[in-house]
Amino acid sequence: MAKFSKASNCLGPSGEVIPFSIIEKEPTAELREDQKDQDSPLHMIN
Repeated sequence: MAKFSKASNCLGPSGEVIPFSIIEKEPTAELREDQKDQDSPLHMIN
């Protein structure tokens, strides 16, 4: 959604709403220092 709004030139009151660095940043969670989200199994949504 962030990529769509950026591609559509959606702007907030002071310019871009979501900086490009945030869009491209790898997802993080409260994990150990050496653990990444990709190390966790995928969760199925029913």
